[in-house]
Amino acid sequence: MKQCICTIIVVLLMACYVSASYDINARVSDGANLLTEQESDSLRNQINSVISEQGFDVVIVTVNSLNGIIPRVYADHYYVYNGFGFGYDYDGALFLLAMEEREFYFYTKGRGINAINDARINEINDRVVSYLSEEDYYRAFSLFISLVNGSLVNPPSAPSAQLPYEPAANMPPESSGLFGRLAGVWISALIIALIVVFSMKSQLKTARAKPLAHDYVVPGSFRLSYNRDVFVNSHVTKVPRPKDSSGSSGGHGGSTVHPSSSGRVHGGGGGRF
Repeated sequence: MKQCICTIIVVLLMACYVSASYDINARVSDGANLLTEQESDSLRNQINSVISEQGFDVVIVTVNSLNGIIPRVYADHYYVYNGFGFGYDYDGALFLLAMEEREFYFYTKGRGINAINDARINEINDRVVSYLSEEDYYRAFSLFISLVNGSLVNPPSAPSAQLPYEPAANMPPESSGLFGRLAGVWISALIIALIVVFSMKSQLKTARAKPLAHDYVVPGSFRLSYNRDVFVNSHVTKVPRPKDSSGSSGGHGGSTVHPSSSGRVHGGGGGRF
């Protein structure tokens, strides 16, 4: 009983750690110093709203240089190794902007691959690149967040799916969804703790039926005096070799996917400005 109580305490402490590790400030990383503090805070508020309403992560990253790394690879490593994404498939999207190379990349993961397919990415490119060319980086990032949210609300499969217009220049108020996230974490932790406890309880039942007959045979009591192998017949079945479909867009709502450093796949696209 004491061991079960200790297990529950450990799981609940892990839940506290997960709650504390959620940092909205990490969702906007302005390494190229393109934004004012007020603009960064406004983008975080917009991202927080998407996270609270959609359960979907959004990350904005600016860098001075990619140091020779392909934008797609840089975005994937940044997203994966910083622990972004929600749910089993790490649902989320990332906007990477590299100033020296004058390149940008939209990275999608999990649910974002289908919601933000190739057609949506091309549309986002067309509507965001003008702001980048005008050096209005805040409006570009704000529009990206708005279009991502619109793609989640109206996915491409919807009959009348249509992305929203550009957001107004005024900065939106902060959306508070922290209580709901904390409640979800604690409920999940309690469920995990109960599963662990019942699993430990089931291991206390050591007397179980053996599936194989040799488990009931006394060692050394069976002796085989004669055996012989007889060939009866053979049967060959031929199956066509499947064609290589790596890098295809099938099954992902018209989205081109790439291997990810996490062992899964991710979508995305980008360009220059």
